[in-house]
Amino acid sequence: MLRTEGVPVPVAAVPPIDQVDAILREWLADSDLTLICGRWSDGGIMELMPEGRATLSCPGYDGDFAGLRDLNLAGQQHHLHLDLGKLPRAVYLVAPSVCYGFRPSFELRLCANDDSATTAFGLGLSVSRPYIGNKLSHEAVRRYLRRLVNHRRSNPEVVGIRAIDGPLPSPVTRSLADDWAAIGNCVAEEFDADVFIHDAASFTAAMNEVAGVTA
Repeated sequence: MLRTEGVPVPVAAVPPIDQVDAILREWLADSDLTLICGRWSDGGIMELMPEGRATLSCPGYDGDFAGLRDLNLAGQQHHLHLDLGKLPRAVYLVAPSVCYGFRPSFELRLCANDDSATTAFGLGLSVSRPYIGNKLSHEAVRRYLRRLVNHRRSNPEVVGIRAIDGPLPSPVTRSLADDWAAIGNCVAEEFDADVFIHDAASFTAAMNEVAGVTA
């Protein structure tokens, strides 16, 4: 539930643009953050490491332009133009990433619908350091899971969950089973939950259950 001048406002009464705006601002306040733009299907993506210096402009227009925002990096000229009106879904995505040798990444993707979260998203936000050496960083992943559950529970109209097991490139022979088990341990620690996570489907089901939301 959001608040306006100290008065609780039911989330259902808050426009999707404002819900996504609030979720995005919370993510940008995290220094352990990577911003992602572009699509692999087009041959390349761009990543920015704001290190806590990213800010989002305030709403400046009404009507068809109500979703326009500028994402700026303090002290630099780098910036992104966003239209949150065209990105009404905030989808939490856990999927193999080339950045980590095809181990899971922990992301939020702003997109038009859940199906486009993996292919045609407008902006991706990712935990920058989900691993310490070869091991999952429980601190970073628990922080991600906590944010996922809070947003899925409080903003079910705009927040979704996606998890993917593969496909993996042929040289990658390792199984994701150990990674899913480690993620399951983080879920159990953070939420004192009795869960068995062994793949993408069981992760999604467990997180919806913890959030108290029907998939």
